[in-house]
Amino acid sequence: MEEPPPSYSAAIAKDPLPLIAPYIEKRDLYNVSLVCRSWHREFSEYLWQQPEVFWNLGDRSALTHFTLYLTTILQSPSPRATTHLSLRTVTPTLYTTFPKHWLQTLLQRLPHLRSLDLSSWPLLDHAACCAVSHPSNLRSLTAKWCANVTVGGLVNLLGHLPCLEEVDFSGTKAAGATAVVTAMAVLPLVKVFVRNVGITDAALEVLAKGLGLRIREVDISCDGVNTGRVGDGGVEALLGYCFAPPVYDTTVTATATSTAVAATGLTKVGISGNKISSRSAQMLLRTTRLASLDIGPLESIDGIMATVRIYAVWSLDYLRIDWRVVLDPAFVSVRRLVLVNVPEFASPRAARAIAGVVGTERLQVLELEMEVSDGSGDFSFFEEEAGGRDREEKGDVDVISLVAKRKREIRWRGRVRVIKDLASGEMWGVVREGV
Repeated sequence: MEEPPPSYSAAIAKDPLPLIAPYIEKRDLYNVSLVCRSWHREFSEYLWQQPEVFWNLGDRSALTHFTLYLTTILQSPSPRATTHLSLRTVTPTLYTTFPKHWLQTLLQRLPHLRSLDLSSWPLLDHAACCAVSHPSNLRSLTAKWCANVTVGGLVNLLGHLPCLEEVDFSGTKAAGATAVVTAMAVLPLVKVFVRNVGITDAALEVLAKGLGLRIREVDISCDGVNTGRVGDGGVEALLGYCFAPPVYDTTVTATATSTAVAATGLTKVGISGNKISSRSAQMLLRTTRLASLDIGPLESIDGIMATVRIYAVWSLDYLRIDWRVVLDPAFVSVRRLVLVNVPEFASPRAARAIAGVVGTERLQVLELEMEVSDGSGDFSFFEEEAGGRDREEKGDVDVISLVAKRKREIRWRGRVRVIKDLASGEMWGVVREGV
């Protein structure tokens, strides 16, 4: 039975502030929150939700605004609205100093703080981490490339974050220590990102055994080829502790989404740059649970595409892998495919195979990470046309041109992104979008 429409008096009595609040300009929120108590209650939520977006307004620097923010939360009553705080825009100078308990102040005076981003923040050091002495309700912590933290500091900090669900310590070397991994293993973590920290097989086993089926996403990748310390033993630990039993019912996998199929355990794994074999990659795919897999370049890609076709074709949405898989007769595409170490010029057979990926079933986004040139110090960057003519005379084909031609011919509506090394291994970026 349908509900009767509201009366005129009930319709006009509805409070309009919740409808208006999301559309107020940032620079006007301060003023409207001071009109009256009811307006302050309604609009203060948006002031506290992401305070860093207001720190670039006016003549003061973001660092000055953050200093005033620390003073304000000490003087203002608590509790406050749910807060997501990022210090990415705050750049301390060489002479910037804070009391060692500044991190404790944030965690204690913001009881509804849900996410905290301290990436590359130089004042996140041993003293600040060890000064944390009270538990916090923080759910997500990002501390990428923090060079001043120590193993003891991270262990103490993690010990006071019992509700932590997501952690990103990518590039923070101290996070690869066994003591830190052990501290993470007892937390209710769902997502763990520890790229470029040098985690070992033994440490990964401790993490996998502690988290078990709670973990949904893990990234232990390393930049480069075979630069990581995780091998087949680490993969076996993930397989033994973090994956739910496989699903072989094709009637279910053919109709359900990847999220529904992968209901528990790991569904997203990033392991590129480590010393894993083709067999380990196949074992991960045979779980039938993966929605995303980044294995990067491998010495051998034998059997990987056949495994994808048999076990993962309906669950896998993202795959980052060596470009040579396109030469496999068993090749099958996924929604987002990233091919790594793609040569700019290749033999006609290889170039046609790469271009042939365009328009394959289920593919929506194709990314080509171009091969890093080993000719540093020359002027080939300024002589691409001349170099291209030399390669063409040898019979090689321009891969990107052939991909673009294929896309135009079949009028493919998907996206092609070309990613190149822009500064000899120091900076990667998208150089062509929508080829």
